[in-house]
Amino acid sequence: NSEYILFVGSNLFDGNYGPPNRTPRMTQRMVEGKLKCTVLDPRFTKLASKANRWVPVKPGTDAAFAMGMTRWILENKRYNAPYLAAANKAAAAANKDTTWSNGCWLVKLDDHGKPGAFLRAHEIGLKEKETRKDKDGKEFNFEYLVAMQGGKPVAFDPNDEKEGVVGDLFVTAELDGKDGKKIKVKSGLQVLLDT
Repeated sequence: NSEYILFVGSNLFDGNYGPPNRTPRMTQRMVEGKLKCTVLDPRFTKLASKANRWVPVKPGTDAAFAMGMTRWILENKRYNAPYLAAANKAAAAANKDTTWSNGCWLVKLDDHGKPGAFLRAHEIGLKEKETRKDKDGKEFNFEYLVAMQGGKPVAFDPNDEKEGVVGDLFVTAELDGKDGKKIKVKSGLQVLLDT
């Protein structure tokens, strides 16, 4: 039921995997004018000949094209903000989504400003580690993650089904670490925008 498809690195009509079962459905939708497609491929393939647009990318530049698209989407605010701001399962459920994003999760930066691991709540004295049990009764250490909510750090469990956390999407901040040192952080989406 797609209305628009961007084909990158896959070729519906002359790939080596044989005609998939989607080919007849998509061909029919193209003929009916219900489906438009763009093909990114260095070669003018059979699919490109039927597409609404062919983008003859240079070999090996697909990732650059994707990053350019991502940047345009972020700069022009064409993203699904409620989805990206849902930090955990409960927030996603409130949006009627079945998955959630790490777009608002805080990422620690090293001394050179390079992103590293996600910030853990115990690192800023927000919430300590816990010992939990998995479904088989085996114990494991659990660490809460952190998002900014209205400019303040909030600890959360990504799999929490009861307390939803909706975080700020574009964050650059310095937080006080438990050991007295400052911890530079950015939200995951801010890291992507700055890349």
